[in-house]
Amino acid sequence: LTAFSDAARDAGGTALYATFKIRGGGYQSQLITARSRIMNSPSIPRNELQAIVLMFETVFMTARALKPWMEEITYVTDSTVALCWIQSYHKRLNPFVGNRVETIRRLARWTLDSDESIPLFHIQGSRNIADMLTRKKGATPGLIGEDSEWQTGPKWLLNPGYRQNFMSYENLTIDKSQAKEVSRECTETPFMLIQDNEDQIDSVVNLTAQAAAIPQAGKKTSLEEAEAVRSIYVARIEDQSEMDIVYYGWKRTINTRARVYIARDVFMGRLTAQEAEAQFNMYVKLSERDVFMKESIKLERELSKGQRREFRKEGGIWYYTGRLVDTAMISKADIEVAAFFDAEEFTEPIPVVRSNSKVFFAYLMYVHDTILPHYGREFTAREILKKMYPIGRFRNIIARVRDDCPRCRMIAKKNGGSQNGKSTLL
Repeated sequence: LTAFSDAARDAGGTALYATFKIRGGGYQSQLITARSRIMNSPSIPRNELQAIVLMFETVFMTARALKPWMEEITYVTDSTVALCWIQSYHKRLNPFVGNRVETIRRLARWTLDSDESIPLFHIQGSRNIADMLTRKKGATPGLIGEDSEWQTGPKWLLNPGYRQNFMSYENLTIDKSQAKEVSRECTETPFMLIQDNEDQIDSVVNLTAQAAAIPQAGKKTSLEEAEAVRSIYVARIEDQSEMDIVYYGWKRTINTRARVYIARDVFMGRLTAQEAEAQFNMYVKLSERDVFMKESIKLERELSKGQRREFRKEGGIWYYTGRLVDTAMISKADIEVAAFFDAEEFTEPIPVVRSNSKVFFAYLMYVHDTILPHYGREFTAREILKKMYPIGRFRNIIARVRDDCPRCRMIAKKNGGSQNGKSTLL
């Protein structure tokens, strides 16, 4: 399946072609479906990005129907700028672009069942068949007739090595004007200059042996050198902990911060690398605590007097206790019959967060995508309340996320338009 997307000033669209082997030998291609949409973004690259979102949504729905016969999926665009936004993982994007890029990546994971790089390629505008959807003068019957290129696809699709017509992101070159357009939607932050993934942080941890070996020489200069090495790497490790929790996601941020704390303690000589790894879950809890502590600092500025009486601050974190009070401490005991079906979910006071905070949104997306994939609003809300207590209309935010999710919309359509309760794909 090869999907093309294109956009102009006022509109954008996508066209999907299936290339298949025929009995007599050789290959044949055919238009599967096409969609277009009116667009009014202030720039053409933004329209191109929205057209790519439309392409990924259409491929996701089409691939579900054709899954038994699908062997390969290729996405194609002629927008250099939009391709740079999607394939760049080291820059923070502005909300409009960042939200759509994250939607594209999420749809790619769902469609391809993989976290590997997205097979999105660049093609010259003159060879992009989806350009037909954006022409102001429209298309004549001859251009879209039964045996037209629009119906059968470009002839080079019949060549097994047709990907040679495309250019990967790694081989792409951009001019100064395109680079300026890419940077216009990016927000550079200091930590991203050295922000990488967990593997690179693990490599920092592995350097512990090198730093620890220096003092064994028993020389004063070596001890000073060891302390210098430690101070440099501890500073770099602390910088690594400042990740954008929305951009990188809840789980990746928490786990990476846990790795950061492991690296810090190993470099400081508190634990060996093996001992720290054995206590990884403890470091995860420490990482979550640090996230909630920073959120509580921002929360405290917005709490009213009534809310301060309702919540309790302990260890720098605001907690919601609900019916739990100091005179009724929580205890666990084995009983013959469970009094409540959700008795195991009552654990301890939970941290309070703002419903408009990055912490809440990141965990909401983690629940929506991983813990309870595409469940209803109340199921999602209950799961969130096990981890944190958001103040404000957080259920409205859950509803907005579900409304914007292509898979949730498909589920709602199957259920006759209902978005209540548990959603499942049949």
